[in-house]
Amino acid sequence: MQTFSQKRHSFDTAEQWRAHILACIRNKAISALRKLSAMRNYTESKNEDDHEADATRALIEHETLDTLYAAIRMLPPDYRQLLKLSFEDGLKNAEIAATLGVAEITVKKRKVKLLEMLRRNMPDDIDLQTIALLLTTMLKAA
Repeated sequence: MQTFSQKRHSFDTAEQWRAHILACIRNKAISALRKLSAMRNYTESKNEDDHEADATRALIEHETLDTLYAAIRMLPPDYRQLLKLSFEDGLKNAEIAATLGVAEITVKKRKVKLLEMLRRNMPDDIDLQTIALLLTTMLKAA
């Protein structure tokens, strides 16, 4: 590739040289604008995809929380109370045991049973970790 100083000698007049320089500058500017336009189009497209993904994620989360609330409503009252004390109030097993007047091991066993009942009342594709995450999310929102 020739440099400008080497190419300059191939022109007959200074005006031809000047026209060539201006054409090169114009072409570079057009290339830069096209590249900028392509980047903007890509960014806008990416933002639309992100918004669609956020909306889909929010819809799935909303439907799953609705399912979780329905499963909680189906729990026996003493297990709903355990859920409230443990997840809403954030009490430790020993504190729950003192509040309910039962042994701490009883609280642990009831928590296991509570999660099993929730799992049974939830769709098969939702695992125990998801239920725990949803409970945490639900309580942060409250």
